[in-house]
Amino acid sequence: MTKQKRTAAQKNTIFLLMAIPIAIVAIFCMTLGPWLWVTLFDKPYERQPTSPEETAQAVTRLQGRSSLEDAESKALELMSRVQAIVTDIHPRMTWTVEIGRVVSDCEQPFDRTEGKTISYSSAGTTGDPGDPVPVSGWEEFSRRSVAASSDLGLPVTENGVPKYRRMELVSADRTLVIRMHNQPASEATRNLSATPARTVLSLELGCHLPADKRSSPIRPTS
Repeated sequence: MTKQKRTAAQKNTIFLLMAIPIAIVAIFCMTLGPWLWVTLFDKPYERQPTSPEETAQAVTRLQGRSSLEDAESKALELMSRVQAIVTDIHPRMTWTVEIGRVVSDCEQPFDRTEGKTISYSSAGTTGDPGDPVPVSGWEEFSRRSVAASSDLGLPVTENGVPKYRRMELVSADRTLVIRMHNQPASEATRNLSATPARTVLSLELGCHLPADKRSSPIRPTS
């Protein structure tokens, strides 16, 4: 091999040795680079902490609502009336508690206040294989439930699709939502028992201040 050929071969070797780490870095940047950027730096969907100004506005909104106890009492009375309406439409309906009273802290912008939310869920069954509340009963249920809410001073509007056996009663400020839907029967599996067809009724009470927190509505930060 001549001297010129040896020199050219050495240059090619050096070029390859330099190109390999550059290629590795380029592949890393193209594959893991975007993921690292999003993970470490770019978090467009992450909510910023609630500011004192936003908390003050949230407190003003909460103090314009009834206490948690009063709101819960009326909401439970409406839920009881809704259950009674369903039972009147289908007398064989029996109700059991699905999920008992669940109290949670409020989400933003109320997360720095003493406000609380409450939810309940119950299920009704008839023992029959078909839908507990047939399609023909949904219109009557809706009409009578809306009337019952007005009697309690909790005016709601009805949203739902009767043919899909689901609907919800919603207050204007969405602090009260009562949902109802038919759930078909399920067969037993290795881990779950068979369940009959049932009607699931749930209540969601939005953020309210407990009566004993109305004078000190902001949660301590320390």
